[in-house]
Amino acid sequence: MELLSAVLIGLIQGVAEWLPVSSEAVISLILQNFLGRSPLESVNASVWLHTGTMIAALLYFREDFTRLVKKMFTEMPETVQGLREKSRMRENTKDWKLILFITAVTAITGTVGGTIYVLGLKAVANYPELFTALTGLALFVTGFTRLYQKEEDRQISDLNYTDTVLTGLLQSFSILPGISRSGITSFALLYRDFDAEEAFKLSFIISVPAIAAANIGLELFSGFTVSTGLVIASAVSMISGYFMIEAVLKIADRAEVAYICFALGLLSFIPIFI
Repeated sequence: MELLSAVLIGLIQGVAEWLPVSSEAVISLILQNFLGRSPLESVNASVWLHTGTMIAALLYFREDFTRLVKKMFTEMPETVQGLREKSRMRENTKDWKLILFITAVTAITGTVGGTIYVLGLKAVANYPELFTALTGLALFVTGFTRLYQKEEDRQISDLNYTDTVLTGLLQSFSILPGISRSGITSFALLYRDFDAEEAFKLSFIISVPAIAAANIGLELFSGFTVSTGLVIASAVSMISGYFMIEAVLKIADRAEVAYICFALGLLSFIPIFI
């Protein structure tokens, strides 16, 4: 892969990863149609490129991840032994809810997504546009709903079992070609009346374990070899992805949630016409 191609692909990955457009599908199409890669090579390469955006998310939310990891290792024994210390648990509810949310969503995604991959991927992979269109339409419905109802602006501290199960189940469908992980998880959280910035933040945070698991599976089961060009592309996607996260969160912080849903819905239809 030439240097210019690697840089361009990295830029596309860094931007598309955080939008309701399947970066995997976009990168695969480019590699096949313009760089002459086989479908299998293209899909494997697009999965690898998520490494860069995963690192971008880790760096951008480094304070959150550092705090959560420290809490797990320092307070987990106390939590297991002392659930009776309810006052202490209440003080840490937000962080523990986030830890449980990340863990449970990842587990649900792995279980359901793995089952879809093993049993039904071939059957449903022929209709990725259907799922993309449904996501877009659902975002439009959510936008109209938010226009005519009092917004609750839910936060991370408000996470519950319904939020977790819905997000995990919908993220499972991102195993299908053409389904945007960030798009479908953002929809789930916006539908559940989360503040837009909180919804995107949660969507971006749960991408880290999902991408890590996908790359581990890629290395273990496909014998994938990483080229110099892909390393460069991944580095570029990390840099561009980092700044894209910041841009999306700033827009989410300032814009009306309903109009964000409309914009995401429009973006969801782009792959259908490419």
